[in-house]
Amino acid sequence: MMKQLDIIKVFVEGWTRGRGGNLYIDGNTLYSYGKHFPLAVRLISAHKDNSSKNRYAFILNNDSYSKTTTKHKNWFIKEAGEENIIKKVNTQEMGRWMKMEDVREPMLNALD
Repeated sequence: MMKQLDIIKVFVEGWTRGRGGNLYIDGNTLYSYGKHFPLAVRLISAHKDNSSKNRYAFILNNDSYSKTTTKHKNWFIKEAGEENIIKKVNTQEMGRWMKMEDVREPMLNALD
């Protein structure tokens, strides 16, 4: 099993599955403790950086659930980079972003 910080790192890199401690990846969502707390949603940009890698942007859950989820959130911000977190929302709005598979790409491009 991977460590929690490793799960955050591979999520930021684009992995769609993984588990470590109280964190797990399911598709483009990173969860802390369970489906009730989506920590981050990954948006895929059509733009590539100089290394030809996909550039990702993220929606971050700004709610607090526990000291541990706050720690997870801080690790995530450090790993993803504040500049790549384009929106911070509450848990309810996270659910909306998670359901928007078909429009994420155009929305991200519109925000650029």
